[in-house]
Amino acid sequence: MLNHISYTQISTYLACPLKYSFQYVEQVPWPFKPEGLIFGSAIHQALEHYYNGRKEGRDVPLGEMIALYDAAWEKETTENAITIRFKNGNTRDSLFDTAEAMLETFLATVKPGEILAVEQPFSVDIMDPVSNEKLSVPLEGRIDLIERIPSGIAVIDHKTAAKKYDDERVANDLQLTAYSYVMSRQGHDPEDITLRFDVLMKNGNCSFLSYPTFRTQKDHVRLFKTAQSVTRGIEAGAFYPQKSWMCNDCVFAGECGKW
Repeated sequence: MLNHISYTQISTYLACPLKYSFQYVEQVPWPFKPEGLIFGSAIHQALEHYYNGRKEGRDVPLGEMIALYDAAWEKETTENAITIRFKNGNTRDSLFDTAEAMLETFLATVKPGEILAVEQPFSVDIMDPVSNEKLSVPLEGRIDLIERIPSGIAVIDHKTAAKKYDDERVANDLQLTAYSYVMSRQGHDPEDITLRFDVLMKNGNCSFLSYPTFRTQKDHVRLFKTAQSVTRGIEAGAFYPQKSWMCNDCVFAGECGKW
């Protein structure tokens, strides 16, 4: 029985309901972890450290960020003792070099505003803002970063990526919609909030790109309807495979093949 829903749960179910079951219902152990997940998480921890430092009023040198990145890798390989699946000839050492170049680019490029919150947790009711219909479970998660900028408030999600984002992804991404909805529940007008992906590119010449956007009440209604449909599917036990390009790296490919 669900006691909450998160963006990750919603996106997992939308991508493949059977994967959702393996992950959240059956809790099947992962036989390996893709390099991309560990790399992205390690970069994320380094950025979190940077913004916490800035919130405290101090500069954070590259060496500190690299140390946080490396510690995250070490935890996966020693404490968690999980097999890491590398791709395209990558190794831990080659990815370390990539991370160092990316974080160096980040420090040379970033222009943070006033840091209001880092890794801000939330738990809010999910309501249709028009009909006031409410789901039986709250939406829970964390917002990576909230800044004060000249135009107001910016709500930011950190990403690493190999390709630039297109306009459609930025305009329709459900995670940013969820962030917008959370801020609206805290009294902010959604059209006064700047939503932003801050993306560290990891292929070719490293770059740090920002993708600002916004959401409206119409987007919040769509979020409610999506969350409602997903929770109904989960509670009904509607779990089935959804074939896509993501199957190639899926940690549950073996289990899926036996389904």
